[in-house]
Parts: sequence; structure tokens; C-alpha cells
Amino acid sequence: MLKPLQIAAATLLLAASASQATSVVSSQGVTFSYDALDADSFTLRIQNAPAATGNWGPATHLGFLALKDLGSFATLSSVQVSLNTGASTAWSFTTGELTGQGCGRSKANGAAGFCIDAPQDLPLSNDMLLTVNLQGTGIQLSSDGTPHLKVGFTALSANGNRPASYALVGDLLSQPMATSGVVSSVPEPSSVAMLCLGLAVLGAASRRRA
Repeated sequence: MLKPLQIAAATLLLAASASQATSVVSSQGVTFSYDALDADSFTLRIQNAPAATGNWGPATHLGFLALKDLGSFATLSSVQVSLNTGASTAWSFTTGELTGQGCGRSKANGAAGFCIDAPQDLPLSNDMLLTVNLQGTGIQLSSDGTPHLKVGFTALSANGNRPASYALVGDLLSQPMATSGVVSSVPEPSSVAMLCLGLAVLGAASRRRA
């Protein structure tokens, strides 16, 4: 049976290493997983997109993403996105909705979330991991809500006499993501500091009792 000091240490370690819950939604054979990294950055993993079914079947690229129900983003000033180990690039954004025409008109209070537009549409692969860094004063991703995700898959399309361009394909998903459970991550420096302090206090208390 573990001693009280060992139990307390294990509890502190778990508290320091636990991250926020992963949020997941699946549609038409594609799975999307959201994980907050800190107050202003997150990852979105997209799996099995090239084999999408239904009205996403013709899609070849990813052009747009939109998230809401994560707080207010009225102060959002820029968005940096990196794909797996690729270089980070700036995506254009609005604090509005993703519509059938792309990122819609901005909303003054940013309460609806944000929509981001890739500078060059990304070719779909079986496992895409996007790391998104939101820049702006006081950006704070909500930790107690579930993200509402919209996705704009695209395909190259000729439109009359106009040059070929990437056009939206199929529906925009527009679904809340369900929490799938808690995963572990590398602890934040502040969490490690709290862990060390807690262990020191417990150690001192144990020596006094001895």
C-alpha cells in the first residue's frame, strides 16, 4: 500500500502532466481532432481526407477552416499555421463565419469565432496535423467549451471563361466537436514548478513528523 507522501506525489504529477481533453468529430469518412496547446494555440488533426465519401468525395485540397464557441477574438491580429513539420505560414482571417463563398464578413465583437483562409490550398493527405497560433492582445481559448468546426474542402475547377481556381466542394460540416477524453502531454514549466514546490512541502512535513 502506498504511503501518504507517495500518494500525494503521484496526484501532483498527474495534475501537472494532464492536458485538456481532445475534441473529435467525424463525417463522411474523415475524422477531425482538436487539442488546445495553450491560451492562443491549438492543433487540428485531419485523418483520411483523401478517401472522403459523400459530397466530399471530389475534394483534393483544404482551403478554409472556421472555429467558434471558443471565446471572443475581436483583438485577433494574425494567424500562423504550420502543417506537420512544414514551415509556418500566415493565413488570412476574419472574425466571422465560413460560408459557401469562403470566409464571410467580419463581426465587430468576434464572438462568433474566426475563419481562416490558406494562402495556397493544401493538398489532402491521410494524416494532416495543423498547428495554429493566434496572435493578438488578450487572446484566450476557452477551456470549458467544445469547439464548433466548419471545414472548407476544395477542388480545382474551371468557371466559364475565368481561369481555373479552387472552389469549395460539398458541405461545410458545421458541427460541435465531442470531448473524447483526457490525454497526457509534456507539462508546462509553471506546472513543473508547482509540482516541485508541492513535493518540497510534503517532504518537509514528512521530516517534521519523523
